[in-house]
Amino acid sequence: MSKYTVAIDLGCSDIVVAVGTKEADGKLNVVDVALKPLSDGVVKGEISNIESVTKALRTTLNDTEQRLGITIDEAYASFSGQHIQSATSSYFVYVGNDGEVREEDVRKLKDNMDNVQPPEESMVILERIPQSYTIDNHEQTTSPVGRFGHQLGATFNFIVANKSSIERNQKVFDRVGVKRKGLFAAPLASSVAVATEDEKELGVVVVDLGAGTTSVCIWSYNVLRHVAVIPMGMNVINKDIRSASIPDLHIEDLKVAHGYAVASGIPDNLINKTINIPGRTKHEVKQITFRDLSTIIEARVLDIIEYVIGEIKDSGMSEKLASGIVLTGGGSLLKGIDKLFEERTGYDVRLASADFNISDESKELVSDPRLATAAGVLLLAQNPDLLSAQSEQSSDGGVVFTRPQTNTVDDESVNPYDGHYEEEDDEEFEQPKRKAKKAKKTKKTKKDNDSANGEGGGLKGIVGKLFDKMFGVVDDEDESFN
Repeated sequence: MSKYTVAIDLGCSDIVVAVGTKEADGKLNVVDVALKPLSDGVVKGEISNIESVTKALRTTLNDTEQRLGITIDEAYASFSGQHIQSATSSYFVYVGNDGEVREEDVRKLKDNMDNVQPPEESMVILERIPQSYTIDNHEQTTSPVGRFGHQLGATFNFIVANKSSIERNQKVFDRVGVKRKGLFAAPLASSVAVATEDEKELGVVVVDLGAGTTSVCIWSYNVLRHVAVIPMGMNVINKDIRSASIPDLHIEDLKVAHGYAVASGIPDNLINKTINIPGRTKHEVKQITFRDLSTIIEARVLDIIEYVIGEIKDSGMSEKLASGIVLTGGGSLLKGIDKLFEERTGYDVRLASADFNISDESKELVSDPRLATAAGVLLLAQNPDLLSAQSEQSSDGGVVFTRPQTNTVDDESVNPYDGHYEEEDDEEFEQPKRKAKKAKKTKKTKKDNDSANGEGGGLKGIVGKLFDKMFGVVDDEDESFN
């Protein structure tokens, strides 16, 4: 199976197994995609019933193997969950006596950040991505080499996640007998699959509307600036439709076939028309009008949009998004949802499926937006430089940062992380002190996130404070990353 790359996406409502190869021109050629419904086992992006997920994945893998005549013994995986967040931190180094910034200065700056460990044992740093460089705290650039100054500083974006959730993901792979070669955050994977280079350069928000969660990735100047997973997905709409006495069996089909995100998008000849739904017996019929169904849907979509707007504000990038919003994921199939996003956010909005760096003959195969994450995993597996940095695993369980590599963890090591993680010597490192003040963030309280995380301020606030404490940040106003 050496010529094939396999991606596995364990979603809240579907399991996707995608198989691809890398063309001579570097593009991804998708040769097979399997999308199977998952009725139980993943809640808000996290595995809650390992038996259900394992059984469904094993069936999906078997079907794929039979179609292609191969044995799948290794794969790359996506990883999601409401605990995935980003936090920024800054550091600087002194430049040589002649004041010219050289490659070794940039390398020294990155090496200092490479040794940063997770702020808590329960956390894992998935990615470390440099945001920008500064010369003497005033000249900002993305290409510092060759410039002149006394100090070279940089701000880094840390993508963090919960270790136990990653371990659950690993257990599923162990039980189906597949080696997990690499692990990518699902929001990052879907964003690299659907956003164009121009969009990422000019500034874009990629919103993946999943069943259990909504993920937000913000890019600007071709750099990932902000990542968040909102613990609310399109399944919340189903719960509200159920309250209208609609049987569970027909809710999803009703929403997809007849649902509109906004009543103004319903054709005039349908707006007051009644939809008949089979009841619990063959003689019982439930009814709902297109207008009433849309009213239920719109209310919940507006809730999701408000959370997305909050993340955009929190990122500090709201004025730097010339390309607007790209919607993907299964929720983007809802009729009129792009128009509702446009009306409420004020940004241009387009609907997208996987398209970036994919061969023309493969695009139809991955045209379903529910496949965006799996396609993104294939892209990242074949082209790790699509992200500016990857993280690796140290032998003691802590995470350090390195440049993209393809080395894997030694099979004999007891380690739930592989692919992008590599064993390092367990050396004691004195954490660097940071003088630069943390960038001010817009305060916003999200009660749903707080209650879901079990902490006031949510995981992002906790991570921000821990990073500040770790780096010795001077903070005049004691603001947290909210």
